[in-house]
Amino acid sequence: MHEFLGRSAAFRSRAVLIGVALIAGGFVGTLPDASAAVSDAPDETWVTNGDVNSVFRAGSRIYLGGNFDQVGAATGSGVPLDPTNGARAASFPKVNGPVYVTVPDGAGGWYIGGDFTRVGDRSRHNAARILADGTVGAWNPNTDHAVRAIVLAPAGGANLAWIGGDFTVVNNAPAPMAARGLAATNVFGGEGVWGIPGNSTGSVLALALSADGSRIVAGGDFSYFGGAVRPRLASVDPRTGAIDSAFNPGADGPVRALVRAADGRIFAGGDFTRIGGRAQPRLAALAGAGGAVDPAWQIGADSRVGALALSPDGTRLYVGGDFASVGGAARRRVAAVAVAGAGAVEPGWNPGAAAAFDNGEIRALALSPDGSRLYAGGGEDDENPALTGPPRRLLVAIDATTGAVDAAFDPRPAAATMALATSAGAVYAG
Repeated sequence: MHEFLGRSAAFRSRAVLIGVALIAGGFVGTLPDASAAVSDAPDETWVTNGDVNSVFRAGSRIYLGGNFDQVGAATGSGVPLDPTNGARAASFPKVNGPVYVTVPDGAGGWYIGGDFTRVGDRSRHNAARILADGTVGAWNPNTDHAVRAIVLAPAGGANLAWIGGDFTVVNNAPAPMAARGLAATNVFGGEGVWGIPGNSTGSVLALALSADGSRIVAGGDFSYFGGAVRPRLASVDPRTGAIDSAFNPGADGPVRALVRAADGRIFAGGDFTRIGGRAQPRLAALAGAGGAVDPAWQIGADSRVGALALSPDGTRLYVGGDFASVGGAARRRVAAVAVAGAGAVEPGWNPGAAAAFDNGEIRALALSPDGSRLYAGGGEDDENPALTGPPRRLLVAIDATTGAVDAAFDPRPAAATMALATSAGAVYAG
């Protein structure tokens, strides 16, 4: 990640490094000539996280001015980090476009999805597997548009990886396979096994596999799914892709996050205010084969919920988003709520207190494998840098028990953190 240079009172104002006057939008001074021999390999140059409007050379220094607040080594958009201090790994394959989702592969590597065309030295359109040794694996669905959700079959189950997103085609098959936002792929090579056909509108933003493995629940901003009326929630057979005719709770706004509990319920978060025919603002628990809303679990949020994570013991649900209150309690952007009963807000857990999370919404949450640390990332596509006030920005580690923000973990990404996943030795940030 980049080294922090500082910012003016309003982020994205013109940060300028000057020793002499610069002319905005132009070039002045003397720049090196281009007569040097060209190397076979490109130099690893530093980059900014915004526009450069002026360049000036004075002696051995080059001064830059423009609309940025960080300069550092180019890392690409997916980086494995030390889980303790946030330092990036010594080497990793760089991703040349946004990463929207990542899940651990169970062997020290990662499956990633997003809107990119290359990972390391490999052509990978929107989905890839990064192995534990840092090489790029063979998994390659090769979709035509972005991948935003990935679910893997449990160990010992079918060799499938389900992907959701904006795409309409999975190209890694004997022939291009129609897949309107949802597809099952071979977990090794990424070949398409089935895809949702027909008239589907909108994108799949979240996926969850039911506790018994009998259905995949998809949430998003669609109205039709596989030709059937399914407002923002649908369920399909994981092996065939057949639409579940009994599951149709419906929501009046996008469903952005899904997580499965051990008791079989699936918790949903998003922009909705009604779901399953009930007034249930932005948080709900779906129970039963038909997707009925659990009437006992009545907690809600006053604005968008975009990320969910369940504690390893299944008793606590961590909630992230753009809200200022959850369940009537003041909670800025992040909260912990009980899974049992009515879903009470945990009273002593409040890392967003004292305006700590004022700028930018939480977009991704991930718990360490032992459940002791919660990693939270977000931001507004690099327009509002702070998640916990200067100098913390866009990605933090929180004590999962006390809610204290860990000052030692500070990777300082240069733009919004959209995806997080953890393994025993790393945090992968997209």
